[in-house]
Order: sequence, then structure tokens, then C-alpha cells
Amino acid sequence: MQESLNLDNWRQLTREQQRQLFNQILLYYVNPLLQIGQTDFVTLNFAGERLSTLATWIQGERFIFIPGQPMVNIGWANSAVQLDWSTFLEATTPGTTKLKTAAAVQDYIEHFTSTAREATFAPSLVAERALPVDRQVRGLYQSVTGRFVGDQSFFHQYQHELVTALRPTAEALNPFITDSITEQATPHLSIRLLEDGVHYQVCELLPTTYGQLKQRIEQRGFDLLMPAEWEYLANSGQTTLFPWGNQLTAPELFKNGFNLEFSQRQMAYELTDDLGVLKLGPAASSGSLKIEQLLPRSAYYQLPQTVALEQALTAQQYLYRKTIRVTFD
Repeated sequence: MQESLNLDNWRQLTREQQRQLFNQILLYYVNPLLQIGQTDFVTLNFAGERLSTLATWIQGERFIFIPGQPMVNIGWANSAVQLDWSTFLEATTPGTTKLKTAAAVQDYIEHFTSTAREATFAPSLVAERALPVDRQVRGLYQSVTGRFVGDQSFFHQYQHELVTALRPTAEALNPFITDSITEQATPHLSIRLLEDGVHYQVCELLPTTYGQLKQRIEQRGFDLLMPAEWEYLANSGQTTLFPWGNQLTAPELFKNGFNLEFSQRQMAYELTDDLGVLKLGPAASSGSLKIEQLLPRSAYYQLPQTVALEQALTAQQYLYRKTIRVTFD
């Protein structure tokens, strides 16, 4: 089973064989107290290749299976690529910058990116979206039928609060008003309408420190991503500076090759399992060069910012993403 879950072997399997292996992963690696929902095949775009894999809902949260890689190259080194660095002096708006030369730009990029290195990526179930740190997913609610799939004790405790929050208002019943609220919060809940327009993802709001957050997700059989895993996934398995390549022109609509969503809020950090490594975050400088504004979108971007174990984390500033590693230790 172990070798079959690595990329080179996984791509050779039939869909039936992939589904059988995926069902074994769910059986042996997912906490049996968590409810598993609908499972579907999805297509990844890995290094220009289309790859079939599966995604499933676990306790109201969607996870995608990413095959393993015994060795991946991550991090950034200017010397590893041949680029016309003079093009990186392009400015987006009139203004000033401390980066006056191509050499200064190169130093800037290397200073604010992780070092080039090799790592192992274990086969993993990875959460499609990162969540604000104060949200713990408890399940999915179907407002039409009133059916809740997930933590039933939680649902019984907050059913009235949930139903009241989703009760149509007089304005909502007006056929000439078509706008609907896709996300709202109550004193104890965060409620988000999914793309199907039918189900709501229901989260419990819990103030947290880094240590408390890590303990909560580990108790349910999850982990935070390691920095190397995060970079590999955010860069869609590529070795370029940006997920779309080495050029400074970002596509208007860019989709992660692993079908994962990454925040475009430049003030928000995404936590890893290393207190000393935060990903994403604000721009390191406010200069006029395009590279200064775009570098935070690099998977290798890394500010010298840390968190403490008992530090209280705010939902506006910190996100987290869960994973389940399929290891055989």
C-alpha cells in the first residue's frame, strides 16, 4: 500500500484501484468518531500533467488526497535559475523604493524566501481551505431539511442559535431581492454557505493560543502542515518563484494545481507546525516595485515573524490548515 500511494505509482492505478486505496486510508487514518461524507474524483494539474485523485468531506470539511513524493525540491536560490533580473526593477506605481539595482532585488528576494533544500512529502489528506484560527469545523447543516451531519452533541447545544441565525427575514422573502448572506457569525458560531447553495459549514468560535489550537486538532487526528509541505502544496509542486512561474505578471485567475485555496489577504499569516515559520503575510516593504508587492504570493516567501506557544491568536491575522499524513512508521 505504501508504495502505491507515491506519485509515480499512483498515476499508474485505475480509478477503481485508487478508490480502494482511498477507502483504506479513510478506514485506518481518519478518526472513527468523525463523520465522512461524499467522496468524489477530482483532477489535479501537477507540473503540467493531469492527475486523478479523490476528495472527501470529513466532519464538514473538504480534504483532497495528494500522493507522496520521496524527494521534492523546495525553497529558493537565485543561482539555480537564469533570469533577466533587470525586468524585476519594474514599478507598478509612481513612488520610491530602496531597491535601485538588480543586485539589490536579488538580495531582497533571497532574504525574504526560504533556502533551497530537499524534502520528503508523505501521502496526505489536506484541507482544501485554511480557516481563521478561532474556527473549529463541527459539521454541515442543510437548512431546508434541518439535517446536520457532524458533531451531534455540538448541534444539540447550539441548534436554536443556528436555526435562528438562518431564519429568513422579511427582506429575504422579497422575490425582488436576490442577494443572500453567504457568511455570518453568532456569539458562538461561524456559518458559511457552500458553493452548492444548499449546505452551510458550521464552525464553533473558540478563542485560542497556538498551543490550544494544536492540541485541539491533534486530539481529532489532524496535524498542521510542516513548512516544507506547505511550500510544496502552495507552489503546486513547481520549483519556480511563483506558482505561475518566474515572471512578474500574475494571471488574473490562478488556480492552485492541487485544487487548494490560499488566502489573498496580505495581512494574514498561515500557521505551520513550526512556531518559527509563518507563511504568507504582509509585504516586507512598501516600495513601488512590482516584486515588492508580489513576493508575498511566492510559496517560499517568509518574514522573520514567529509566534509563541501561549500567544493568543487573532482570527484576522492567523489562519491554519489541517492535514492527515499517511505514514507507515
